[in-house]
Order: sequence, then C-alpha cells, then structure tokens
Amino acid sequence: MIKKVHEWLIVNKVHISSWLLFFVYEQIAAGLMNNSYPHPIIAPLHFLINILFFYIHSEILLPFCFKKGKKAILFFLPLFLLQISTYVVIHFGLDKILIALDLITLPRVYVLNMSVIIRNLYRGIYFFGFSTGYYFLSTYLRERKRAQELEQDKLKAIIQHQQMQQELTNAQNAFLKAQINPHFLFNTLDFVYHNVNKHSPMAGEAVARLAEMMRFAIAAGEREQNIRLGDEIEQVENLIFLYQIRKNNGLAISFIYPEEALELKIIPLVLLTLVENVFKHGYLTSDEKDRAEIILAIDGEVLRIETNNSIGRLQTLMSNKTGLKNVDERLGFAYGKNYAFSHEAKGNKFSVRLSIAISLLQYKPAVAKHAKDIDII
Repeated sequence: MIKKVHEWLIVNKVHISSWLLFFVYEQIAAGLMNNSYPHPIIAPLHFLINILFFYIHSEILLPFCFKKGKKAILFFLPLFLLQISTYVVIHFGLDKILIALDLITLPRVYVLNMSVIIRNLYRGIYFFGFSTGYYFLSTYLRERKRAQELEQDKLKAIIQHQQMQQELTNAQNAFLKAQINPHFLFNTLDFVYHNVNKHSPMAGEAVARLAEMMRFAIAAGEREQNIRLGDEIEQVENLIFLYQIRKNNGLAISFIYPEEALELKIIPLVLLTLVENVFKHGYLTSDEKDRAEIILAIDGEVLRIETNNSIGRLQTLMSNKTGLKNVDERLGFAYGKNYAFSHEAKGNKFSVRLSIAISLLQYKPAVAKHAKDIDII
C-alpha cells in the first residue's frame, strides 16, 4: 500500500506541487487583501473540493461532451449546469457542517441565499475556467506528442524501407556475383578436364564428376522444393568415386539402395550430407572391419537411410556434429514430427538412422527391380 502511494506521488508530483504553490499563493494574497488569513482547516477543505471539481470538469465532463462531435453543446450546457449546482451545494453543505462543529463563526441560521450562491458561483466559474484551459492545453500537448510519435514512426519506416532497399541491392549484387563465380569456375573445370583427360582419363573423370557435384549442390541450394532422390544418389556415387581415387581404390565402402527409391522426392542434400559426414569424421581403411556402409531401404511404407562407419579417437574429439544438427533441423522444417532421426557412437562405431514415411516423399511406384549394390574395395 505504501509503495503504491509512493508511486502515485512520484507520477503526480507536478500536479501536487502546482496545487500546493497555488494554495499558498491564494492564502497569502487573501491575507494581504483582507488583513486576515483564512482558517487553517476550513480553507484546505474548500480547496480540496475545488481540486475535485477541477478534475471532474477536465477529465470527465469535457472529454465526454467533445466525443459527441457537433452535438457537444447539447450535452455540455445541461451537464455544466448540473455540475455548477452540485458545486454550490457541496460548498454550502461543508459550511453547514463546519458551523455545526463550531469551526467557523458564521451565523447559526445559515441558508442558501443569493449571496452564498453568487459567492460560490464566482469561485466555481473561476476554477472551471482554469479546468477548461487545462483540458485544452493537455489535449493539445497530447495530440502534439502523438503527432511527433507518428512522424517518428513514419521516419523510422522510411529508414527501414531504405535499409531494405539497400539490403535488396546488396543481395542482388551478391546473386550476380554468385552467378558469375560458378560460371567462371565451371568454365575453368571444363578447360582442365579437356586438357587433363588427354593425358590421364582417370584425372579427367575426377574433374568431370567434381564439376557435376558442384552443379548439383548449387542448383539444390537454389531450390525450395523436393528433388528426385535418384539425382542425389548419383552425386553420392560421384563422391565415393572421388574419395576412392584419392586412396587408389583402397577404401572399404558399401553403398546399397533399391531402384524403387530412385523416384522418391526428398528435400535436397540430406543423403549427401550424411555420406559426407562418413568421409569427414569416419575412420576409413581397406580393412574389412572398418568397412563403411551406406544403406537405403524401403521397409513397408517407410524409407530408411542408414550409415555405419568406424571412428578413431581423433575423429571423435574433432566432431561437433554440426552437419547432423543442420540435417535434423531441415527435416523438422520439412516434415514436422513425421520422421525419426538418430545417431550414436558405440565403441569405435558410429551410426546414423533416418526414417521417413514414403507418403511424405511423393512416392511414385516404379517397375520392381533388383536392388543395386555397389561394393567398392
């Protein structure tokens, strides 16, 4: 309670200070003019009534009337007459109470005559005049502040629009650069391919497959829709080929998938990211016990993607699984909760499991064929 009172005093300190100064001014002025000062209890009580009607007039009556628009005067006149009459009666009633308590020396027979009415009317009109001025001044200041805020909001909107235009320009420039740079890169790779292929067909094939993978990655990054899973499988085969020629075909890797999966549609770069994770963090050798497995299978109405690979201590320490987290987030955006994705390290083996309902992959049944098994050692 004390805290609320303190907060109220802080909020209204300007009003309170102004009324105190005005009260002191009136008492001093009345004392100098009449050579006698008002009663220390009676004057504050009447002054509090004046303050009460001041705010009733400025915060209730005037706002209510002006909301009526052109009909404001029709409401104002009767309400103001009611207000001023109530004002006179309340002051008269307060005097009657104070007389009964022997706090003032007015005649015992104190009636609401013309003299009392005129005196209180003068005082009431005096305060209601100040109240009306306060209402118009506060309304003007409030509207001016609102206009300034609207102007500031408009200015902020203009600045934000300009920033967006600048960002759009920057994005367009970046897009043009992105178009120019791959174009230059692919032309260079094409030149390298034609020159290298004459002397080393294997190196030429590596350059061709690398260019194909890069084209796929760039095109997939620009797409918002699903891609054919068979297209990404081709890039996985290219990736395996490139890693194998680096190791003189000395890596034990199995890549198994059914041809029925080729026509499934899936968000791009999921399978390729999982396979890249195998090469990046896996411990791959020619030893059969370190064989890496990449398996795609259709189990009923579910597409299952699985990778298994050996890991060394160094790979475990270096891996922060950022790529897998990104895959999980992208799957969540695309399929909500309608997929299962997990990965675990058990001993020196690391495995990833992904299951997605075929109904989410725009499945188109193909002619049944035997599973294709690429076993590269």
